[in-house]
Amino acid sequence: MEGMLTDDNPADFVFGFGRRRCPGRYTADASLWSAIVTMLATLDFNLAKDADGNDITFKATYVSGASARPHPFPCRLTRRPHVDKEMLDRVLSK
Repeated sequence: MEGMLTDDNPADFVFGFGRRRCPGRYTADASLWSAIVTMLATLDFNLAKDADGNDITFKATYVSGASARPHPFPCRLTRRPHVDKEMLDRVLSK
């Protein structure tokens, strides 16, 4: 199923089961959603540039184990054109 979406919902096992299920699961979910949509609305995600200004391409590799995650990779985050620099600095400093 490489490259295919599945119906797996990590919340079904990440927050525990039954009576012992994490009471903060809804707050955690809402906080994560808020962080992701804020980054997508205010930042541009691009390939990193080398000293000559060329894009640095990379092959995605992952750490395996109890949880899979990507190895660190080069990227460039810039504010989007419609976002005021002072406002973004104010928000990020909190």
